Amino acid sequence: MTQSGPTAATWCCRAAGGIPPCTRGMTPKLAEYIEAGKSLDAAERLEAARQLLLSVDFDDAEQDEIDQAWDDVVERRVTELWDGTAPLVDGRAAHALSSPHVASEARLARTLGSL
Repeated sequence: MTQSGPTAATWCCRAAGGIPPCTRGMTPKLAEYIEAGKSLDAAERLEAARQLLLSVDFDDAEQDEIDQAWDDVVERRVTELWDGTAPLVDGRAAHALSSPHVASEARLARTLGSL
């Protein structure tokens, strides 16, 4: 899709003294990085964005703490199973308890999907 004539961003840039609104407050290095990223195809841009988000959302120290917490939970639950203190639920009973909730979620998903 080719554009003919100035875009809304071009008009905004002119009104702001030639500084693109998306780069105000950015370092030149970051603005250059983003501009270079625009040359990637859509799938590559999505992957780059995903990787960048992951790098912010999870630092290694935080992930180590999360992993240790899950290890502790698993160890505690296995110990409870072996020493007989874990409350056990029959498979059919668990299914009966969860079925109404699952059916309700499925109805909601179908309703939202049809909007």
